[in-house]
Amino acid sequence: MSIYHANDFIVALPDGLRDKTTHIFSLTEEGPSDISIVVARERPKSGETVELFVERLFTLLLSRLPAFRVLKRELLRVDNQPAVSIEYTWTSNEGPMFQRQVVLYAKGPHQMLLLTATCRGDKMASRWSAMFNDFLTNFRLRT
Repeated sequence: MSIYHANDFIVALPDGLRDKTTHIFSLTEEGPSDISIVVARERPKSGETVELFVERLFTLLLSRLPAFRVLKRELLRVDNQPAVSIEYTWTSNEGPMFQRQVVLYAKGPHQMLLLTATCRGDKMASRWSAMFNDFLTNFRLRT
């Protein structure tokens, strides 16, 4: 049994249950937002590096998102942890979509964090890019 900590609760997870928590930050209470930032958790395969996880993610996205295209990929650090930043586009029912996603380990080898900013269009407006950069600058992992 593992102990799970969140901002508003602590629970002992029974064996077999996995943390698939997703946090969504949006400009609006309801309906579409000009930008949303999502923090999600994924379990990497045994011994999988961040780079290999991103390659596996690309394969999945390519098979599921129409007109999926990677625009940029770079290494960076988030809270002094190595990370990979990816920018990509695809076509949804509403038209072109843009995402910037940052992938890193959550202070240990058993959980990957995906920090994702999504907006409509084929690129991110400078104010949303600045907002996501501030989010990344202020992001801290709990130990």
